[in-house]
Amino acid sequence: IHFQRDLLQVCSIDIETRSDDGFPDINNPTQQILAIGLKNSAEDCFHLWCVKPFDPANKVISGRVEVHQFIDEESMLRDFLNWWSTPANTPDIITGWNSRLFDVPYIYNRFVRLFGADVANNLSPWGICKSESFNYKGRQSTFIDLIGIAQLDYLDLFQKFTTHTYGNQESYKLNHIAHVVLDDAKVSYEEYGSLAQLYEQNFQKFVDYNIKDVEIVNRFEDKLGLITLALTLAYIGGVNYNDTLGTTAIWDSIIYRDLARKAIAV
Repeated sequence: IHFQRDLLQVCSIDIETRSDDGFPDINNPTQQILAIGLKNSAEDCFHLWCVKPFDPANKVISGRVEVHQFIDEESMLRDFLNWWSTPANTPDIITGWNSRLFDVPYIYNRFVRLFGADVANNLSPWGICKSESFNYKGRQSTFIDLIGIAQLDYLDLFQKFTTHTYGNQESYKLNHIAHVVLDDAKVSYEEYGSLAQLYEQNFQKFVDYNIKDVEIVNRFEDKLGLITLALTLAYIGGVNYNDTLGTTAIWDSIIYRDLARKAIAV
C-alpha cells in the first residue's frame, strides 16, 4: 500500500505539571498542568499553552513558538481542547518521549478530574477514549487509547528499531539519548534544585525546558525517521501503526494477506 507521508499529521507533545508533592501520579492527577508544548507536522511552528507570561523572543529553540497564555489551568485546558478538537489540528499520530505512559494519560485523567469524562472524551476525534491497565516493568501502568489517533511513543520506537545502529543504552532517559543521537541535551535546571523551584523562580526557563523536549523529539524524527519506518511497515503488513511495535500481529497479517491473494482460506 503506497502512502503519502506528508498527508499524515504527527504531533509531538510534552507537558509540565506541578511537582510540589513529588512526581505526579497519572492515576491520581491532583497536580496542576502548568505547560503544554507541542509541534504538529502540518505547521511550521511550535504551540505552547501556559499559565504565566513567556517571552518567545528569548526562547532557547530556533523554531517559531505560538503562545497561548491564560490566567489559570482550567482556562488553559479548555482552550487546548478547543484547538485540539478542531479537525484541521487533530493529529493522526501522537508521539513524545514516554508520552504513551505519562503525558497522554495524565492529560486525559486531569481532564476527567476537572471537567468529567464527557469532556475528556473529546480528546478523541470520535469522542471515545478507552483506559487499559497492564503490567509494565513490574508495576501497574495505564494506557489511554484516544480512539481515532494512533500513539507511537518515540521511546518505544527507539528501543524497538535502533538496537543494531545505536546498541543497548545505559539509560533511555531523554537527556542521554539526545546526547547520543544529536550531541545535544535537555535544558538544565541544576542550579534551581528541582522543577518545582524552577517553576517558582524562573518560569521562562521552565517553559524552555518543556518546549526543548518537544524539539528534541522532532529532531530525532528528522534524523532517524522511525515514525516513517513504522508507517512503512504498517502499510507493507496491512496492520495498524501501533502493531508495528510488536511481532506477531504484523507477521500474522502478512501471512494472511499472502494466502488471501492465492485464494487460500486459513
